[in-house]
Amino acid sequence: MNISDIELNVVDQHVGRMVRLHRKAAGLTQTDMAAMLGVMPRQLRKYEAGQERISPLMLRDMCVAMDIRPIELFDTMDRNASSHRNFVPGRFGRS
Repeated sequence: MNISDIELNVVDQHVGRMVRLHRKAAGLTQTDMAAMLGVMPRQLRKYEAGQERISPLMLRDMCVAMDIRPIELFDTMDRNASSHRNFVPGRFGRS
């Protein structure tokens, strides 16, 4: 069973929206946060729009910059969304 690109995009878009929400709540502009992360503001815009997937290391750095835990970017996802239906435990080398 494969996770489709469309389903992954749902997650990317959700995480991007949550990054934007938490960035603003932390009082950071895109320019400020991009500088903290060592990326161009254009790259941060792509992350926030869900147009580009955020690597685990970048995600960690974003959370440090916003003073949040990574789970806070995911805990509002709809548990019944299609992006969760095809999840197969152990599929990625973990059981």
